[in-house]
Amino acid sequence: AEKLDSITYSDVESSSGRIRPRQALRALKKGMVPDSIVSTDIGNICSVSNSYLSFKHKGPSMLAAMTFGNCGYAFPAAMGAKVAAPDRNCVAYCGDGAWGMQLNEVMTCIRENVPTTAVVFNNGQWGAEKKNQVLWFG
Repeated sequence: AEKLDSITYSDVESSSGRIRPRQALRALKKGMVPDSIVSTDIGNICSVSNSYLSFKHKGPSMLAAMTFGNCGYAFPAAMGAKVAAPDRNCVAYCGDGAWGMQLNEVMTCIRENVPTTAVVFNNGQWGAEKKNQVLWFG
């Protein structure tokens, strides 16, 4: 978590003032503690973030919903990982749509003192669903 705290907005900002997802993912990779466990949600963030993750720890380090399509997977998976491996940093990469399905788990983290980090990528839409709707229905 200390390395992640050192990432500044200027490390990832674009000329428009918005943070580009790939720039943010590169900065997160740069600041990631080597033995971290990362979980990714479904949608655009899952497919894009997989290109930027690399792990050196021998144990399980990547948790992903893959093709099951269960929206709201990343944060509860990171919570479970933190309970199973309390000495490791656990981070969930979530899209803003899926994040809304995981807010109850935030209360559980607070109540049960499970320190888990969530990185929420906000593109203001259900990006993967929007793409599917356009592809399938025009």
